[in-house]
Amino acid sequence: MPANTTPCGPVTRRPAAARAGALVAAAVAIAAVAVTVTVPAGAGASRVGADRVRTAPAEAAHVRVARVQADRAQAAPVEAGRVRVARVQADRAQAAPVEADRARVARVQADRVRVAPVGADRVGAEEVTEYPVTTAAGAAPAGITGGPDGALWFAEHGAGRIGRMTADGTVTDFPTSGPDTGPAAIVQGPDGALWFTETTAGRIGRITPAGLLTEFPLPTPDSGPLGITPGPDRALWFTEATGNRIGRITATGRITEYPVPTRDASPHSVAAGGDGALWFTELGGGKVGRITTAGRITEFPLPGKAGFPSGIAAGPGGMWLTASGGHAAFRIDRLGHLTRFPLPGADSLPGGITRGPDGHVWYTDQAGRIGRINATGTVTLFPVPDGADKVPLGLTAGPGRSVWFTELLGNAVGRVRAGTG
Repeated sequence: MPANTTPCGPVTRRPAAARAGALVAAAVAIAAVAVTVTVPAGAGASRVGADRVRTAPAEAAHVRVARVQADRAQAAPVEAGRVRVARVQADRAQAAPVEADRARVARVQADRVRVAPVGADRVGAEEVTEYPVTTAAGAAPAGITGGPDGALWFAEHGAGRIGRMTADGTVTDFPTSGPDTGPAAIVQGPDGALWFTETTAGRIGRITPAGLLTEFPLPTPDSGPLGITPGPDRALWFTEATGNRIGRITATGRITEYPVPTRDASPHSVAAGGDGALWFTELGGGKVGRITTAGRITEFPLPGKAGFPSGIAAGPGGMWLTASGGHAAFRIDRLGHLTRFPLPGADSLPGGITRGPDGHVWYTDQAGRIGRINATGTVTLFPVPDGADKVPLGLTAGPGRSVWFTELLGNAVGRVRAGTG
């Protein structure tokens, strides 16, 4: 695969004094950087041989989102609930007759779905705690990661800042070069700094725990950098949602870009696998991609109507990803064999995904829940209070044996204690 390599000179700024954030509605801020994705026709199960797809038991003819219209692909790159909450039409309940009763959690067998109890008397049990982002109104926290200093670091997409939160909820933040840079995903790099994408500005950012900011412009204009992850080669790998490329940047700012074979694939999230390669989702292409550190790309289509793959993370048995178009999570092994795990809730819109400190896979449901999936597909749900209005989005394992998540429209960071099971 031909690659374009460019040394990009950094723009370095010292941290500025904290300033009051502009009152910007998070949904508007996300919509302002909307990307149009073309979903290819015929993305059906015929593209994936039956021997390559397994369905987890108790699928119960789980909901297919036949009612999610193609125009939802015009959602913003950072998902504003992928701004998807607005894209799912009210008539989605008119799904295929075979699924007439599926709008109940009962459609996923009761022994495979658990809802965490609610109450103050659960000593040591899992619970949801929320901490408001007090430094900027309309911050729209998106990506989140654990830092080398034991704090949580998150991207404030609506305010153009990088936030830092301690385990007790104390927030400080650092401005990027402007309020409209659109920070999206963020990870800890191999150099001990935090690296993040600036979707609107078309740059990769780097910030030290002390707040020293460096920004690297991408060689391709309007490329929409979105997901980012450290690679096995001590570089950072990222997706270009509108540029339709996978990028690689070294600690010194040297950037290489690799075109994705599928046209208008809209590469979304990316994560390192246990096989020494990088795996990524194609939101518009309905596929999972694998790229070696040498730039060789292999693509694996998702079956049937399981479209809009978004989050991806390494987990037990392979790579795990979410697909909001199929109300499901998938596991894919290094050979491309897929296993589908149906997720409960007719309104389910799974987004971010990570491996928790308990070894299980955790995901955000933009309908207002945090979910946990064990290796057999049993799902435990942790409802976020008024969560549908807050849009849980990114998540990461963090301090206190907890999973931490962002609330895009709730302007908060939340925590769920992972427990031991």
